[in-house]
Amino acid sequence: MGKTPAPSAGLIVTGLIGTTIGGVLNVVGTTANAAEVVSRYSTPSSPGTGWIVFGAIIGLMGLIALVSGFYNLASGIDYLVRRAAPKAPAAAPVAPTEAA
Repeated sequence: MGKTPAPSAGLIVTGLIGTTIGGVLNVVGTTANAAEVVSRYSTPSSPGTGWIVFGAIIGLMGLIALVSGFYNLASGIDYLVRRAAPKAPAAAPVAPTEAA
């Protein structure tokens, strides 16, 4: 029948948290860059670029964990369907009818 699938809840939660944190860090970095641009006496140094890159990496890792978690979830559902299939009652044979 196959081995039991890996749990998926931890990966899905980690993926959701990672993508959320990654998105927030991207907003923080973009806001820092925008504040630097509109500041009157600043030299353009792009202070938010590090936050944007870090947020993109965290978001990508979260997305990979999320996809992996959904794959494990789908595998678990398939496993349960296969495990329940032999327990289903067999259909009664139908007697052939003669055409008149």
